[in-house]
Amino acid sequence: MRILFAFLTLFLSLSVSADQDLIDRLRKMETQLGLPDMSLVALSANESTLSWYALNFDDVASFYPKTKAHALKIIRSVSGRPYAVKIVKPNAGDEVYFFATRQAAQRAVAKARQLKGYSVATHHDKTVVKKIDLLNTGLCAMQLNFRWQAHGQGRTAEDLLDREFCIEHASSFVAGLIQKHGFEKGIGCYYTCGNGPRAQQDRKEYFKRYKRHLDRLTSSSSIAQR
Repeated sequence: MRILFAFLTLFLSLSVSADQDLIDRLRKMETQLGLPDMSLVALSANESTLSWYALNFDDVASFYPKTKAHALKIIRSVSGRPYAVKIVKPNAGDEVYFFATRQAAQRAVAKARQLKGYSVATHHDKTVVKKIDLLNTGLCAMQLNFRWQAHGQGRTAEDLLDREFCIEHASSFVAGLIQKHGFEKGIGCYYTCGNGPRAQQDRKEYFKRYKRHLDRLTSSSSIAQR
């Protein structure tokens, strides 16, 4: 067991709390852009649980660091160890482990399968060892996608993690989508705007999740007071 877990481990943190400064900035942008009350706050809740420096690597692992410096450190670590394995520990659920090579990841899989009570879960694409597409990384409270918002545009991950850029860029983008497609499809298009059956279904499911956040936020007097 010591051999297996001596590898670098980046644990998924689920204990995140909403940042009031983030909420205030989003509500200010709602007013400036003429968007419905709490619409951008709900979008951030859906994307990042209202966490300024949230990271999602290729839908494999999400992290919620408290500072930009910590977020950048995680990005560097995952960039150097892009092979991911989900190991299910006894009475603890699964954790994602990262490795520098596919061979190292495969050795970890073999070792985990030998340990009593341990197992290996598959990723969303049914693979056991997943090489993360680092371009498909969502960054900041609005989960700006590196491939579409930075790659080839002279922007860096640090740029996308900038608080002002994150809020202003995402807010203007979603406002344009809503203006073009209407509210429901515009919100769904923040996730995917494809025309195929799968994209349409994904968009509908995304809006359902979003709407639950919006309903909760608009009905909560503790957060809805300006």
